[in-house]
Amino acid sequence: MDVKREREKRGMTQAQLSELTGIAPAVLSRVENNDVVPQAKTLFKIKQAFGEPSNSQGHHCTVEDINTGEVFHYDRNFMMGWNNLARALCTTRRNDPFAQKGDILFFDKTQTDPRVEGFFLFKFSRAYALLYSTVDIEGMEKVYLSCTNPIVDNMGWYDVEKLNCIGALVHIGRNVQQSPN
Repeated sequence: MDVKREREKRGMTQAQLSELTGIAPAVLSRVENNDVVPQAKTLFKIKQAFGEPSNSQGHHCTVEDINTGEVFHYDRNFMMGWNNLARALCTTRRNDPFAQKGDILFFDKTQTDPRVEGFFLFKFSRAYALLYSTVDIEGMEKVYLSCTNPIVDNMGWYDVEKLNCIGALVHIGRNVQQSPN
């Protein structure tokens, strides 16, 4: 998302966007100038401030189920303005600190840089895992992955380029309405 272009298209100043989102003007400036990769929660606040995005995708959010490969359409208002998500069913609390078994976890497929701190869905050789990514401040070539499972605890350092990141966790759905594509 080109935040500056979207802001200017709506006739907003950076100060107005800052006030609407609660994001400091200095942070917005860095996001607009592509000096930083914004966290999913920052993008969510910006999208909320912009209201319903105007694009050709209509009023639906496309969601790919990573386990079955099926594609669903959700009402974009319910999905808080997201356009392109992946979803996974929470089958255990092992790596999911605030999800309940049976919840549907939604991941922003455009937010795939694990150097941004937060929960990400990763595809490993045998399975998927929701892990917390902590930035390597010095080199930015590696990230430290950890989880809340007391048995596993910390996964260790990983090369960013070798990780298959599906997206950042942005929403946990309970009793979500959907319509198959």
